[in-house]
Amino acid sequence: MRVRWIVVAGIIAVLTTGCSGRSASDGESTLTGEDVIRTAEAIAAATLQAATPIPTSIPVTPTDTEIPITDTPMPTATPSVPIAVSLYNANVRSGPGESYGVIDFFMEGAEAQITGQYLDDQSMSWLYLERIGEGKDGWIFYGSATIYGDIDTVPFLVIEDSGN
Repeated sequence: MRVRWIVVAGIIAVLTTGCSGRSASDGESTLTGEDVIRTAEAIAAATLQAATPIPTSIPVTPTDTEIPITDTPMPTATPSVPIAVSLYNANVRSGPGESYGVIDFFMEGAEAQITGQYLDDQSMSWLYLERIGEGKDGWIFYGSATIYGDIDTVPFLVIEDSGN
């Protein structure tokens, strides 16, 4: 970038010298437009051919680095009963399906134990929750919560009533 500024400054200097207002009658010659262009082209060509300095590498001397001794982290226990944590404010229903009435809300970030699951006719999964804190136990859509623990240990429940 610096080289370009030097080229531009050189061109401006040549142009201003040629346009200094002196006349040929002063005994000095005046540059023509072609002279200025040839000079600018020569400067540009010289700039393109100029060698770019290559930085020299500085050798890095390796040093001994002491590795700190840390305690081995203990594994986190998987909950014996899987836990659902709500991803958003979800409806808790009286049965596994949208045809069942809403009996409560499973608020975003709330936790509950999963004690049953159900797969309905539309291949939608539902989870039966037993609330850890406040709220009524009931069913939520599987996709409305993050599951922690082994969901395969939760039994599938048989539902007699269709909720209509």
